[in-house]
Amino acid sequence: MQALVHQPGEPIEGERFWGLTRIEDRDAADVAGDGRGLQGKEGGVHSAQLLHAQSEPGVCPSRNLGSVLGMNLGRLSSATLLLSGAAAVAAPERVATAMSLAPAGKRGLAETRAGLGGTYAGLGAWAFVTNSRAARTAVGMTWLGAAAARVASMQLDQPEQDATFMAFLATEVGMGVAALGSAAFSREKKSKKQAASDE
Repeated sequence: MQALVHQPGEPIEGERFWGLTRIEDRDAADVAGDGRGLQGKEGGVHSAQLLHAQSEPGVCPSRNLGSVLGMNLGRLSSATLLLSGAAAVAAPERVATAMSLAPAGKRGLAETRAGLGGTYAGLGAWAFVTNSRAARTAVGMTWLGAAAARVASMQLDQPEQDATFMAFLATEVGMGVAALGSAAFSREKKSKKQAASDE
């Protein structure tokens, strides 16, 4: 056992015991904070204060994650609509063939390019750039409107429900729900902010 500090009046002394250094409190009155450390009345930090500091409004990780996810889903739906329209603008004949449409001459190609291409590309681009709640709602209703008409056609027209047909239906439903869900999340977030500001 070897003394490390052995001066009269010093508040601590250390001893080496079994190869380890042990610091002993010699006089609690000589230690700043009255020996109560971080829990003392002066300069103390309590666990409640730490929890309060970590729970400030507006910095909740899950809330931020939800906000980012909601916005990304809305942009994904808008981008998908934009790309589908752009494909019809760039290659109307191929898009029409994939949808089992047969354009009658050049007029048919022009209508496919404008109706299936320009319309969807314009709406998707506007929604993607602005990312507003109204734009995401419009995109979602466009997707779900197409899905509803497709489901109705199963009874009215009884088309061949191949893999392509069902893939289109799944895309329409998924993108529509994503866009409307994103818009609803944005509306709820705005309402909460308004209520908090009124308080």
